[in-house]
Amino acid sequence: DASTTATANANGQAAVSAEGLFACGSCFFTISGDTSYETGFTNNSANTVNFIYDFFINGPSVEIDDFAFIDESAGLVVSAGASVSMAGSGGLSDFAEASLELSGGDKAHTIIANGAISDGSGLTSLFVPGGSFGYQMGNLTGSFSGSLAAGESVSFTTLLFASVSSPGFEVGGRASVGDPNNLTITPGVTSSLSISAVPVPAAVWLFGSGLLGLAGFTRRK
Repeated sequence: DASTTATANANGQAAVSAEGLFACGSCFFTISGDTSYETGFTNNSANTVNFIYDFFINGPSVEIDDFAFIDESAGLVVSAGASVSMAGSGGLSDFAEASLELSGGDKAHTIIANGAISDGSGLTSLFVPGGSFGYQMGNLTGSFSGSLAAGESVSFTTLLFASVSSPGFEVGGRASVGDPNNLTITPGVTSSLSISAVPVPAAVWLFGSGLLGLAGFTRRK
């Protein structure tokens, strides 16, 4: 029994989860899902503009249920993560990602955590929700910034992904990123894009006023 859920709220903020309960001694199962959130901006003005893109993603979580006390080397792997990328027509690019992987069973397991983690250790908390256990990663936060000349554009893509791989043996796993169950309270993706005009340096204003003064002086002569 397995399912993948991708959910987005009215603002397009999305989250994804994958979960399954497997019972087949000679089979190998994999279930995965992903969803993306995209936004962008084109500078339709005649002037260069600056932009700042701030993003916040609730950290991914993974958990396992081992009902038959399987061999730890059997191959259960539960993973989840998120990435944010920027691409611009003027050559702009940037990338940020965070992921969490749990391999093994409840007697022994290996944890791999990558990306921007809030507490510095790779994990924020271990949780034990009745008969299963898992880990919650810290949030992925950051910002991209740059400048766009007239006619240039920039786009931002957030990818949320989760997967559960198991050899069966009555073992279950759940991987999620964001909060697929309640996006109205804790959306999977929160972001904001601000645009501002590029300020003219003070030296340019001084140079311009000097030219005006020189023109006036010439007329008086």
